[in-house]
Amino acid sequence: MSKIAWLGLGAMGQRIAMRMLQAGHDLVVYNRSLGPEQAFQSLGARVAKTPAEAVVHADIVFAMLSDEQASRDVWLAEQTGAIPALDKDTVVVEASTLPLAWTGELAQAVHAMRAHFVAAPVLGSLPQAEAGTLHCFVGSDSDVIPRIMPAINCFSGIVHNMDSPASAMAIKLCVNAWLAIQVASVSEVISLAERLGFTKKQATAISSVPTFRSSSGVTH
Repeated sequence: MSKIAWLGLGAMGQRIAMRMLQAGHDLVVYNRSLGPEQAFQSLGARVAKTPAEAVVHADIVFAMLSDEQASRDVWLAEQTGAIPALDKDTVVVEASTLPLAWTGELAQAVHAMRAHFVAAPVLGSLPQAEAGTLHCFVGSDSDVIPRIMPAINCFSGIVHNMDSPASAMAIKLCVNAWLAIQVASVSEVISLAERLGFTKKQATAISSVPTFRSSSGVTH
């Protein structure tokens, strides 16, 4: 099994990391705030005080962080950042959803350490993370994907192979935009239904009805 460093134990991160630990990987975890790491320590994972400490001698480093600023802090913070502590040939897997410009900058910083960079953002929520059925968009500029697949398979039901880290991150951003449009559309329909005299409860119930299809496949 691989020696894995996991950076970021938010709601999604801790569930995914726990699946890796339960699968038998040698795991060290780091989280910016105290608390979530205690469950991992009790099950045999090591807990690092800094990102730099977490990644030393790791085969694979995963990160799942809330936004670009959190990602910058973990990777680049002076004295504690993970990137300067990377070993040569380590595979860095960024599972956060990040802006494309920062993704490219991060990849360059990783490559400067003679390490490998993979973008692997995920689609799904907490139940899928717990069940190991997330969609994962995986893209790399090198041939390291086979090295990380045993870890990826711990939490992914479907893996989408992309051409590059940029394309993996771009498709996830597109999916997020599509989901946001759906949410906004439902909200507008509910508002329209209320203006037409329906109660909010009625409008919400109608918006939740599954699409009906005839035997010919035509949507009604």
